[in-house]
Amino acid sequence: GAQGAALGGPASRESERMAQIVRDIESREKDIQSYEARLEDFEREWRKLTRARDALHEKPRLDEVEQRRLDSIIGEIGRTLDLMTSGNNKVTKMREELVELRRQQTIAQGASQHRPTEDEAAAAALLGQFLQALRDNPEKDGVVETGMSGEILSELNIKGLETLENVRFVCLNEYKRVLKAMVADFQIKSSSSKHALVTGTAGIGKSAFRYYVIRQWLRGEVDLGCERVCINIGKNKFFYISSKGAVVPAPPDPSSGDTVALLDPCSLVDNEQIPRFKKTVVTTPA
Repeated sequence: GAQGAALGGPASRESERMAQIVRDIESREKDIQSYEARLEDFEREWRKLTRARDALHEKPRLDEVEQRRLDSIIGEIGRTLDLMTSGNNKVTKMREELVELRRQQTIAQGASQHRPTEDEAAAAALLGQFLQALRDNPEKDGVVETGMSGEILSELNIKGLETLENVRFVCLNEYKRVLKAMVADFQIKSSSSKHALVTGTAGIGKSAFRYYVIRQWLRGEVDLGCERVCINIGKNKFFYISSKGAVVPAPPDPSSGDTVALLDPCSLVDNEQIPRFKKTVVTTPA
């Protein structure tokens, strides 16, 4: 039933993954303790043989059997040190993964406790309808007919639509050029730039540009390298959009690793408290 579905959901899988990491860390730490004990044994025998070698003034070297044993111990010491280094590196990486999983679980729990207001739920439904219209309707001569009224869409903070019965979304050439350059930069693995600032005079279409980016992503025209997009409407309303077009109102601090943020001026920007999104695009007046 519902309980079984919940137990098999993402939260359950994350808990299982964390438990497995803890078990792996414990196992690796036991291996390292074993390596340390072996290393102590090898070092004791190495010191014994080298002392014996140094004490033999009457002959320049150990006999053949002793020398082979000494060479073998030196090799074992080197291999054991390599194993310890590798084990420590793996434990460090597993601990980092565990910390990140715990962080995501804590954030997800906080987001799951968020109960959207009627206003947020209504805005999410409206945003979902608008994005569906943008995604499903073709672009003809740079225009997408949404079939929605400007009076309704004014709630989405897109200016100048109040008098239109059928909103025509204009896909400006500048949108296409900026998006192409932005995605190309994001996809450069060596680039340290994972953020973009879009500037322009008031009313030029910066807010609408965000919807164009989402349209192209939902249609599979561009790869943003994410599973979700975060967008804000006004200062304090934040929505998360899945690759299938589902829209969910949520607080501005969800798991960031799979999210690209497309932000107009908002409380996060004003207070310089932008979460660690995978990528962030902020629009601002020139």
